[in-house]
Amino acid sequence: MDFSNMQYDEIIAYFRAELPSFPDGRIDYHGSKENFVLDIWVKCGEEILLLKRSDKVRAYKGKRDCIWGYIDEEKPAQQKIREEIHEELSIPPEKIQHIHLGQIYVMHDTDTDMDRIWYPVIAELDEKPEITLDYENTEYQRISPVDISKFDIVPELETCYEYAKL
Repeated sequence: MDFSNMQYDEIIAYFRAELPSFPDGRIDYHGSKENFVLDIWVKCGEEILLLKRSDKVRAYKGKRDCIWGYIDEEKPAQQKIREEIHEELSIPPEKIQHIHLGQIYVMHDTDTDMDRIWYPVIAELDEKPEITLDYENTEYQRISPVDISKFDIVPELETCYEYAKL
C-alpha cells in the first residue's frame, strides 16, 4: 500500500478495515508490520522539546525523541494531537496556539522491522509551560532544532523534523 499519497482519514480507514480492534474500539496494531503514528514536536519560540524515553516503553529506551503516539482512533488530527500533548506533558490543550500539520511519510524501521506511517506535526506554544512527564519519558530539554543530532536519538528523528516543517 502506498500511504505517502493518502490523507489522514484515509489511512485511519484503511487500518480500521484491515486490523482488529481492542474492546474500547481503538485499532490494535499488535502483530501488524505497519502502523500509523503521530510525531509531535512541541515548539516555543525557537526551541523544541526533546524527551528522553523511559525504560517502560517498548522501543528505544533511553533515546531522545519528540512526543509520539499511535493513531488508533477515528478522531480529528487536531484533537488527537492536543490529547497526546496533554497525556505526555500535562500541557492543557488551550496552551497550544497553533498546530502545523506536516507531510505524511513512510519509513521502514529496521530495528523493529516495522513500516511506520509517520504524521509529523509542530505544536507551537506562546510561552514555556510547566511540564509534568508521564511514564513514557524521564526527562526533557529545550533545544535548538539544529542541535538534534548532538543527542542519542531514535532513528530518523532529524528526517521527521524536516517532514514536520513541510
